[in-house]
Order: sequence, then C-alpha cells, then structure tokens
Amino acid sequence: MFPRIRQLETLLLIVLSVLSTASIGACQEPIAVLIERLDSDASIADKAAACRNLKQTGGVTAVPSLAKLLDDPRLSHEARIALESMPGDAASAALRAAVNQTGGDLQSGIIDSIGQRRDVRAVPLLVPLLDSPDAQVADSAAMAVGKIAAPESAAALQDAFQQAQPDRKLAIGDAL
Repeated sequence: MFPRIRQLETLLLIVLSVLSTASIGACQEPIAVLIERLDSDASIADKAAACRNLKQTGGVTAVPSLAKLLDDPRLSHEARIALESMPGDAASAALRAAVNQTGGDLQSGIIDSIGQRRDVRAVPLLVPLLDSPDAQVADSAAMAVGKIAAPESAAALQDAFQQAQPDRKLAIGDAL
C-alpha cells in the first residue's frame, strides 16, 4: 500500500510542477510592455503586477522606471523587491540614489533592500544613518550594514555600538 501512496505523491508533485511552470509562463509579458505600464497612468494594481513580473524577467532596462517608484508609498515595496533580484550595479545604484531621498518606512525599506543586495558601495551612505533620530531607520541601517559584512561594516558597527544610547545597542549588537 505504501508504494502506491508514494506513486500518487510523485504524480501529484509532477502535475503541480507543470501547472506552476505554465502559470508563470502565462503571466509573462514583454519587458517593454511592462516598463510602459510603469511609466503610464495605469492603476496601482496594474503597476504592482508589472513590478512583480519585472522581478522575474526584468533587467537593466527596467531599472529607471522601477527607480521612479521608490518614493511612492503605494508602489515602493513592489519596486524594491523587483530591484533586489536584478543582477548588476544599476539596481544597486538606483537604491543608493534613493536612500536619502525618502524618510520613515520608505527609507527603511530601501535600506533593507540595500542590505539584501549586500552592496558594499552603500556602506558610506548607511553609516551616518546609524545615528538617525528615526529608530526604525537606524535599526534598518544597522541590519543592512551587518548583512553587507565588509571590513568597514564591522568597524562602523563597533564604533556605533560604543557611542550608542542603551536603547540602540540591541539592534547594533544584533547586526555585529
């Protein structure tokens, strides 16, 4: 009886794999169409869907259109997630350029994305944010600098830990 169950499980996994591959392929549109949608007056939902598709298929040509959305509270998250997955420095440069153009949740999210990309070139931008009066931004900066894990990251975090107020030491210590 158990071999029969194993065969059914295997068959089910194959069917699910085929269906998920087909659905991924079915939702793909040409990159140029997705970029046009981002630059148009399309609805927020349509632009968010375009960002999700560009996460899978986009490249350097999509970066400028995604970068324009980083300061939009309704689309920043979707744009960041798409940029996080893109290879090359263009996506990293877009995130670095946006980090000091926003504040609060948006800035914190951009900092998180920089940390996900482990962008060593962003460390000089992030270190001053370790002292941000916005605790969320300061904590995000600490975690991002820790994820980047470059030699200058460790030195910056050690210095920040020594000078930090007691309520900030936990996040910096975690990042170390």
